Amino acid sequence: MEFSLTSHFLQVPKRWFWHFYCSGLLIHTALLTVMVYSVFVADKFPEEVSLFLGYIRIPASESELLPPAQILAVLLMGEVQMIRRLTECIFVNSYSASTMSVVIYLTGVFFYCFQGISIVCLMQEKTLTLSAIWSDLQWYNYLLITMFLYFSYKQHILNNILSSLRCNEQGAVVTDKHLIPEGDLFQHSSCPHFFMEILIYSVYCAMFWWRHTVCNSVGLFVLVNQLLAGHLAHRWYQENFPNYPRERTPVIPLVHYSRLAGVPPPKKKKC
Repeated sequence: MEFSLTSHFLQVPKRWFWHFYCSGLLIHTALLTVMVYSVFVADKFPEEVSLFLGYIRIPASESELLPPAQILAVLLMGEVQMIRRLTECIFVNSYSASTMSVVIYLTGVFFYCFQGISIVCLMQEKTLTLSAIWSDLQWYNYLLITMFLYFSYKQHILNNILSSLRCNEQGAVVTDKHLIPEGDLFQHSSCPHFFMEILIYSVYCAMFWWRHTVCNSVGLFVLVNQLLAGHLAHRWYQENFPNYPRERTPVIPLVHYSRLAGVPPPKKKKC
């Protein structure tokens, strides 16, 4: 018997997406709790936490370590993001019978389980008081936190639009067919919710002013992953809906990359 990544044996339901956020949230919440205790409650970092940080930060030097206030802010944003996405997967999203490769499934579980660890790996072992955290954060950190809240809210709105395509006016799921989404940023892009994901991880990187090399790598992974997934979804829409709006872009609204999309950009109508 031959096996491949596309064989039915190595496929799992896409409705298992909630496993990503559930498993990631368990580890992320425990990590956030330990770090909050170490920074704000303990007189100094517990020996076990110091050993853990010393192990995962190898081979980073002291000059590469970042303030705990920024680290904790990003951890808290990650916590909010995972809780929201888990809630959407369970109570908002409606899935068809489609599947995904077990490799993608395991990659997703690994990604979210180690997301928090990738953030704290460059944290300074420095205790703070609650009042001191406000002075440790820079003005741009507050701006970025506000942007994160907006991008997260916008992604929630876009996910609701996608879910509503399969529901009646009472909110009950009546079909598992794929339909063309309309409204909001879907007027300009096939996958604007992927664009919001890119922006959210860009905020994480910008919180450290792009000095967190590991976080930058995570952000780059998300960028490539979301652009590729958006391109594949955009091409699927074009192949299955003959009248699919040609002015829509794959991921980033108003940005056409015609070579990747496989179609020329829309021509302007003559007056």
